[in-house]
Amino acid sequence: MLRESNQEIRINTQPSDVGDWTDLHIALQNLNIGDLSPLFVKTNRIEGLLSGDIRVEDPQNKFNVIADIKTNALTVDNDSIGDVLASLAYNNKTGLLTGKGNNLDADHKLNFDLALDFKDSANLHRDRISVMAVDYPVKILERFIGSLFSDLQGYLTGNFDILGEGANRDYVTKMKLRDAGLKVNFTQVFYKIDDTELEITENEIKLGNMKLRDRDGNTATVRGGITHKSFKNMVFDIIAEVDNNPMQLINTSYNDNQQFYGTAKGTGSFVLLGPQSDMNMYIEAVASNRDSSYITLPPSRSRVTGAASFMVERKYGREMTEQEFQRSATNITYEVNLTANPLVNIEVVLDDLTGDVIRGRGTGNLRLRAGTQEPLSMRGRYDIQEGSYLFTFQSFFKKPFVLRSGANNYIEWTGDPYTANIRFEAVYRAENVNFAPLASSLSLDNNRVSNYRGDVNVVAILTGELFKPTFTFKLEFPENSIANSDPSLSFGIQQIENNPNEINKQVTYLIVFNSFAPYQSSITSSLNEFAYSTISGLFFGEVNKRLNQLLSKVLRNDEVTFNFTGSVYNRNLIDRNARGFNINQTDLNFSVGLPLLNDRVQITFGGTFDVPLESDIEQSIRLFPDVNISLLINKSGSVRATFFYTQTSDPLIGGPNLNTLRNQRAGVKLSYRKEFESLSTIFGRKKGKKKKETPPVDSPRSDSTITSQ
Repeated sequence: MLRESNQEIRINTQPSDVGDWTDLHIALQNLNIGDLSPLFVKTNRIEGLLSGDIRVEDPQNKFNVIADIKTNALTVDNDSIGDVLASLAYNNKTGLLTGKGNNLDADHKLNFDLALDFKDSANLHRDRISVMAVDYPVKILERFIGSLFSDLQGYLTGNFDILGEGANRDYVTKMKLRDAGLKVNFTQVFYKIDDTELEITENEIKLGNMKLRDRDGNTATVRGGITHKSFKNMVFDIIAEVDNNPMQLINTSYNDNQQFYGTAKGTGSFVLLGPQSDMNMYIEAVASNRDSSYITLPPSRSRVTGAASFMVERKYGREMTEQEFQRSATNITYEVNLTANPLVNIEVVLDDLTGDVIRGRGTGNLRLRAGTQEPLSMRGRYDIQEGSYLFTFQSFFKKPFVLRSGANNYIEWTGDPYTANIRFEAVYRAENVNFAPLASSLSLDNNRVSNYRGDVNVVAILTGELFKPTFTFKLEFPENSIANSDPSLSFGIQQIENNPNEINKQVTYLIVFNSFAPYQSSITSSLNEFAYSTISGLFFGEVNKRLNQLLSKVLRNDEVTFNFTGSVYNRNLIDRNARGFNINQTDLNFSVGLPLLNDRVQITFGGTFDVPLESDIEQSIRLFPDVNISLLINKSGSVRATFFYTQTSDPLIGGPNLNTLRNQRAGVKLSYRKEFESLSTIFGRKKGKKKKETPPVDSPRSDSTITSQ
């Protein structure tokens, strides 16, 4: 007897009931199939517990085997078969293995019988495995189509025959499909399938006229088939057409496709052609004129999730062996032609850190092309009829610029989706603005201007690349505004608009503080000090500059620096059910830098306020301190020591709860800095130049001629 835990193998001999020989009897109890199946089956993972009786008739001469076995919790490649009873018989003389069996699930019956010849070297016998299913779950077939479809649902009733030997087996069936459904992986849309018959011949899967229904009951018809050889080397010839009403065409999230995602309804057709190693998918889609569609283009590089994206675990389907991958490698190229109407809403996330978003709806034609071995390309133009530029000023407030109707606002793609050309003209109305700072700084001796309050339209024009736009600002006033009737004030407004740095400052004050800023008449560079890709970034840089100027005046020390920033994020972005970014949290960061001991010591202290934005998560504000001390060891500052202590939140671990989730870091680091123009400057030695020898200078000779007066 062999025993390990609850596994048990009993071996004994017994006199035969039908002859004068001795039989070998083996009793199995709870034997782990997963330990033994790799010895016999290399391409599938079979697990479960095996119990039963095996009798080997006259093992020295006949070696015929008769087995009555039962499996508990049998699974094949993670697909559950359940409890199974089977009777098997092997004739060693003929090499024929016969058997029959059934599962013990009364609601989903599965009966089988088999006849396999292991000594048929001349291939005179065709092996057969026949399966009779009654309302058996269709999910077990997902292994054959898992690269294109998933979440198979429904039940099969009918006969399924596996004929032939080895890798050349044929699969033949004609079964009824009931309550079925599947999800298209590319679009993430789940469709119900009307009850139908599924026919599989030796070399083809025939789809007939299959009806698909979305969650609202709208239908499409699927025709065609898939040729195959033993469910390998598949060649697709499938066409699907929306029947009448627009149906769900796409339902993806940021986790499904980080290049574009959203929900859309429409009409059109879907065609899938070619072998599995080189498939082509063609989609012609016309957006619904009754239902709104939403498409989001995230930034080309996420600053919020970039540092932690490698920690997000994603698991799709089942683990594949190397042999499976080699024989079923899939390559697909898809082309999507989309006709958009004013019910198509496009959202462009300019910066997920600041939360700046452009939203618009309009018309256009877009052509998308991509594949498993081909990057995404987009071509076409989308004309925006109405929309907004929503900037959050790095999470402090949300204020929209409204896209001006009829101003030729558009996004145009010519290949790379992240280098699209844009033109947006958007207006923000600042109400009841105080004009007094302009009156005093422009020396306008006019109490009417000093006491005036009125509306100001801030016009922003964005041009250039989609994620690297160029900003141009101008100011507009209502017809009855004093800015139009007072010549001196009008001239001052013109001077402001002609100075990029001054107009940036004034626009920042108008939007953030609802007031003009004092005008500075000093001549400044016509170039911005920094390049910004969003309005929030531009305004935040301007506010930081003004705060540092104010701090220098108060402390009478221009060496003290102050920095104030913010960001927004999704505390639980790694949730697979999350749709988009779902901003629900903000960080407000501040720091003060102070030099000491003739700049030999630099102390920076500050912190981060972690503030929730939604009511369905924990409502608490936390301060995470941050202290940094840098000590210059030598006068040049190339060698320095840094002592630090910092705390940060850890949303990856905590999700929506941050009771104790603080990453605390403290330590010291030693660094060496060196400026260089080339790598040879660092790793090589500069060859000293030989000094030119200068000839000795002759001392002046004394003149022997004496001149007397």
